[in-house]
Amino acid sequence: MASRWSSSFSGVGTPCSRPSSAISIDTADNYGPSTKGGVVRTGDSAWHITGRPEQLRAMCEASLRLLRLDTIDLYQLHRLDPGVPMADQLGTLDALRTEGEIRHLGLDTVTAEQLEAALELTDIASVQNRYNLLDRASEPLLSRLDSLG
Repeated sequence: MASRWSSSFSGVGTPCSRPSSAISIDTADNYGPSTKGGVVRTGDSAWHITGRPEQLRAMCEASLRLLRLDTIDLYQLHRLDPGVPMADQLGTLDALRTEGEIRHLGLDTVTAEQLEAALELTDIASVQNRYNLLDRASEPLLSRLDSLG
């Protein structure tokens, strides 16, 4: 089943697919169309984290065009770029929110410490981390997320 998601992470213009049996929480019930930015696939087929403000803005604007939307309900920063100050990355996305291009901002693949630092800078609506029987690295983050609701 094709979803309402599209992102640079999946390849420009390629809809993400999601088998319904693998999804336990569907944020589309809470948010409309969502997408991610912050990583790109280059000619060498490798994924590269990119949190430079001009690139984040360009990715968001490209997603708006590809999805034929005026506003993306939930825009998730796929990875924080360690080479770019967090304030610059989140500041760019916060500006896009102020401009009305995104409605809610989320983070993907963050630590509890990164979440705390991000919350000092802006509102965060969602966190998407890997968590399963074999990978419990996000365990410290769960109680903090629970306290935030």
